[in-house]
Amino acid sequence: MALSNLGLSKFALNKRIIIPVGTTRKVVLPILRKYVNLEPGKDYFLAYAPERTIEGDALKECRELPQIVGGYDEKSTLLTQQLFKEITNTIVEVEGLESAEMVKIMNNTFRDVKFAYANEMALICKGLGLDMVNLVHAANMGYTRDKIPIPSPGVGGPCLTKDSYILIDSTKKINIHPTIVDQSRKVNESIPKVLAEEIIHKLKDLSKSVHKVKFFIIGFAFKGEPETSDMRGSTTIDLLEYLKTKEAKEELIFGYDPVIHSEEIELLNIKYANLINGFNGADVVIVMNNHHSYKKIDIFSLLKSAKKDLIFVDGWHMFNRDDIENDNDISYIGVGC
Repeated sequence: MALSNLGLSKFALNKRIIIPVGTTRKVVLPILRKYVNLEPGKDYFLAYAPERTIEGDALKECRELPQIVGGYDEKSTLLTQQLFKEITNTIVEVEGLESAEMVKIMNNTFRDVKFAYANEMALICKGLGLDMVNLVHAANMGYTRDKIPIPSPGVGGPCLTKDSYILIDSTKKINIHPTIVDQSRKVNESIPKVLAEEIIHKLKDLSKSVHKVKFFIIGFAFKGEPETSDMRGSTTIDLLEYLKTKEAKEELIFGYDPVIHSEEIELLNIKYANLINGFNGADVVIVMNNHHSYKKIDIFSLLKSAKKDLIFVDGWHMFNRDDIENDNDISYIGVGC
């Protein structure tokens, strides 16, 4: 039977289906009962087995990661375990459908909270005149537990940007608000705006008008490693939209990504440029993801073609700050430094 016949939307078919706690039992099960008129646990077997792979390396992780399985009943769980044993050696059984759904949400919201801690500490350190990135390296060196992540230009992607809201929605009926998760999502969503405001402030210091300067934005996929061409939830787009609200002119905004096609970038109503053309005459260069190819570029030759008073935003700390600032009168901006 086609999924569309079960009432699943075209949106759900084209994107990852959003699964709040209780969806399998309260949404999927009634649809199956309505359209197939069969009894679960007798005529068919139902389980939830969350996909927890990282985008860009999913096939490898399907074989390596433990598979969570929660069934409608004991036989549903058993049959699903047997299916996944053909793929991975480790199966983790949880007590039911809702438990399996919650595992996925817990994994993703924990990561969002962890990254938000790093980003909030970055804002605090910057306000105190401290370099968060250097402090993270110092704190983590030789310390085998509680590794602190490096701050980033926010947290994007199709999973982490939605699962905190899914958890919040799932708790409405039990009158418990997940405060830490809620605030963490707000912190991560704020970082692109904070970066944009810092750029605009620096432009004012240089007596430059936002609507007259050339922006070159590098990295439109929501992450660089593992490599992906997925722009869903990309913090680059959040940054771009905020710059436009501050009168940055679309015809003066250029974009590049080592994976995403030029046509997709230009659908954002900006111009595509390769690295050479993008740096040439740029007033602001912004690196928004951490693709490995950036480490191989001749950054100093590219910097020489930009404006002498270039603002260089290194969102993922891919380049050495001292090396960048020693070249002409370049201003280096990074998250937390």
